[in-house]
Amino acid sequence: MGADIVPIVNDATPPEREQTPGRGRVHDDAYEPGYSGPDDPSAYASSGPPAYEPDEYGLGPVSGGFGGSVYGQRRIEPSPPPDHGKMIKGALAGLAAGLLVAGVGGFFIGRASVDDAPAVPQAPAAPPALAAIAAANRAEFGADLAPLAQPWLTDMSGCLSDRDPGGPHLGDGQQSHVLCRDGGMYLHFVAYSSADAKSADLAFRQQTALSSAAILPGAEQPGRKLGGVTGAPGTYVEYATRAGDAPALCGVWWSRDNTDAAVYVDVLCDSLGGSWTPLRAVWRRHS
Repeated sequence: MGADIVPIVNDATPPEREQTPGRGRVHDDAYEPGYSGPDDPSAYASSGPPAYEPDEYGLGPVSGGFGGSVYGQRRIEPSPPPDHGKMIKGALAGLAAGLLVAGVGGFFIGRASVDDAPAVPQAPAAPPALAAIAAANRAEFGADLAPLAQPWLTDMSGCLSDRDPGGPHLGDGQQSHVLCRDGGMYLHFVAYSSADAKSADLAFRQQTALSSAAILPGAEQPGRKLGGVTGAPGTYVEYATRAGDAPALCGVWWSRDNTDAAVYVDVLCDSLGGSWTPLRAVWRRHS
């Protein structure tokens, strides 16, 4: 749904990150499910980067990248996404292929255990610069996706909707789709055309989660949680997938109750340091 460099995920505001924002599949590309990531991993090979400590989520630098150096200065303005397309596309195409092979309608894991951990406190009011970033990002989201996007607004950049040139195409059962970047993470905000369409995507993520341990052990069972910031109840899935020789992707899928929308976050598993803890920290901060 050889090693390559993964950008460091950190808590800097988007203009302070050096990565060029990622993108969905370009509208005039040949159709394939999912979005397109970077084109040729070898084009971004690094030559002896300095050592850096992991960021607050525990995501440390590994070899490879999504455009530009991941180790130099961290301050650039978000720019239009480059026309790259193959490294992440292989893994996501594998997710879509699994959906076609396994089917989407009949598999649900009925394990429910509400996370009773205390909610993460809300951050203080954003300064003017962050408020401007939040306003620019908010403009990409309609009413169906705005609640899910709200906790992310000051952290992400390069957002493109399915209405934008170069934005993600709508998949089966999707009525709107916005793709953003947060460091090395790809953020997908999806509104489904119906509750059944959302259930089908949930079933697919749950199916994918069954084989996640072979890629990154320690994934939680899909189930019920309370949002770390909002306290809203919903369904949470951790999954990992690999397609051929493409780098493995790890992700989390989150949907609040009583909505037909979800957000899912994909990142290269190699950036997680062998643990799901960094992705869980990302989810708690933005859910």
